[in-house]
Amino acid sequence: MENQKPKSHGLLSAAIIIVVVIGASLIGGYVLKGTPGTPSTSTTTSQLQAGGSSTQRVSTVASTASASGPVSILVTRTTVDNTTTDSPTGSTVYIYDVTLTGNDTVGHPVDGSYFNLIGSSNAGYETTPDKAVRMALPNATLSTGQQVAGQVAFQVPNGDQPAKLEYRIPSQGVDVTVANLPHPSRWVSSIAAAKATWQPDSVNSNYFVSAVIQNQSSGLYYSTDTIPVKVEITPYNTDDIVTEAIPDLAVKSAIVSTVGFSIASISPPLPVTVASNGNEVDFIVYVALPHVSLTVGSLDLTLTTS
Repeated sequence: MENQKPKSHGLLSAAIIIVVVIGASLIGGYVLKGTPGTPSTSTTTSQLQAGGSSTQRVSTVASTASASGPVSILVTRTTVDNTTTDSPTGSTVYIYDVTLTGNDTVGHPVDGSYFNLIGSSNAGYETTPDKAVRMALPNATLSTGQQVAGQVAFQVPNGDQPAKLEYRIPSQGVDVTVANLPHPSRWVSSIAAAKATWQPDSVNSNYFVSAVIQNQSSGLYYSTDTIPVKVEITPYNTDDIVTEAIPDLAVKSAIVSTVGFSIASISPPLPVTVASNGNEVDFIVYVALPHVSLTVGSLDLTLTTS
């Protein structure tokens, strides 16, 4: 009698295929998430409230660059400021997020003035004040393992491009150069004020609407921020301006008419109802910024009731 062949080969092959497929899926997932030091992007979609269209915004995770010496320098992000606040016409301010780590038992000082930006033209640029800097690099002394983080800014003519960042203290033998600086992944915009208006409709003509940016200080925003705009609606007849009865008002949607901006969210969600004989009603519109540096006099919102 011939020996029968085992029937397990089919099951074994199927198991191998499953393992290969799962492994490929895991590898694919890892590649999509990105690896350290490699730029990657993540896309989020924000839906406008009450029937509005969706707006897709791509947020870019910046790569990093570093160099070591008596002091290690890590550059984690590049921010571009082309607003007229601190960037005169014909120039751009580049803001770098940096982390410095001490590698020497001898303490080395930390000061923004030790930084120098070298352009592709080989010209050197010293640090410059910029109102968009949110975390100035603190003065400190670093020994082994000690670390500080902050931002440094440089004004560069538009005919030149940043190439490398130097940190030099010649008297202490500190000379560290970071090349391959991260590409810009954040932009500064200047927003002076907000305004809300009605889409023309006889129903809303008896209601007053206004808008104000909350917690506004410098008026400078990063493209990774959202701008909270408080919208207030009041029926005119609460002030006895209109004596006849008017219908209640349902605010159904909101859009940003300023080019480049979009709505990230609204709280509470629309629609909201304003009673003709009631009190003021308000809600917060969180506005997302574009990936470009702009100077805007007014951030304009349009409200609809139909």
